[in-house]
Amino acid sequence: MIGDLQHAQQVRIGEQISIVETDQPAQGSQTVAYVNDLHVLEYGQLSDLKTINPRIYHQMGG
Repeated sequence: MIGDLQHAQQVRIGEQISIVETDQPAQGSQTVAYVNDLHVLEYGQLSDLKTINPRIYHQMGG
């Protein structure tokens, strides 16, 4: 999931739900929410998308 998470109260991807804390994601950052290999929601930076999920990165034209 890529989008503006600054005003989100929760993030849901499939069956995974995460309550967005005030310190995550950082305001003004390009944050990506994703489900890791352990099926846990995590946050990362858009600039790290190639490392997080190379398949999505290449589909987006990277």
